[in-house]
Amino acid sequence: MRKSEKSLYTSTASLVSVTGGTNVNMKSNSPTVEKKVNSKNADDVYIGDEVTYTLTSKVPDMTGYISYVFNFAIF
Repeated sequence: MRKSEKSLYTSTASLVSVTGGTNVNMKSNSPTVEKKVNSKNADDVYIGDEVTYTLTSKVPDMTGYISYVFNFAIF
């Protein structure tokens, strides 16, 4: 996707078909993830220790989406 003049965006791939010119409002936000260790003193953990944690996500306005998939990958 590339930005052209006047803050319009163009793309070689499209999710919808249109028969004429149209404006597309780009989503400016993406989901964010925060990871917090479930411990009063997270500085006292070492390599190899088992640690529990909580993942918290903020998902932007998804109005207009029929479905949305959001996966966490654990490495």
